[in-house]
Amino acid sequence: MKRHFFFFIFSALVGSCSSKTYRSLVLNDKVYESKKGPLYNGNKFSFNSDGTFIYIGQGPSVFLSKGTWQYNPSNKEISFTSKPPDEKFINPITIDTLWVDISKKKAMLISKRKIVFENISYFQY
Repeated sequence: MKRHFFFFIFSALVGSCSSKTYRSLVLNDKVYESKKGPLYNGNKFSFNSDGTFIYIGQGPSVFLSKGTWQYNPSNKEISFTSKPPDEKFINPITIDTLWVDISKKKAMLISKRKIVFENISYFQY
C-alpha cells in the first residue's frame, strides 16, 4: 500500500511540471552571451522571470528585439514573440541601432548553460 502511495505522489509531482515550471527552473532571470568576435561584442539574450526577453545582436549595427518567450520541453525549443518596435525605431534618425522581429525564429536549449540561436551558441556566464 505504501509503495502505491509513493508512486502516486511521485507521478503527481512529475506530471504537474509544466513548461512554465521548467522555464522558471532553467531560464528565468538568466543571461546568455555568444563569444566576442574580433570587431564586435558578442550577442546577448536576457530571459526574465515574467516571460519577457531582450535580444541584442552586435554587428555593423546593433540589432535589438524585445518581447515574450515560451519554452517547450518536449522538443527543447524556445519560441519568441517580438513586440512592435518603439516609435524611435519606425523612423530612425540614425541607423546604428535597428529593431529586428525574431517572432518566427526558435532557439534550442542544449543544456542549462547553452542555447543555440541561428547557428550561434550562447553560454550562460
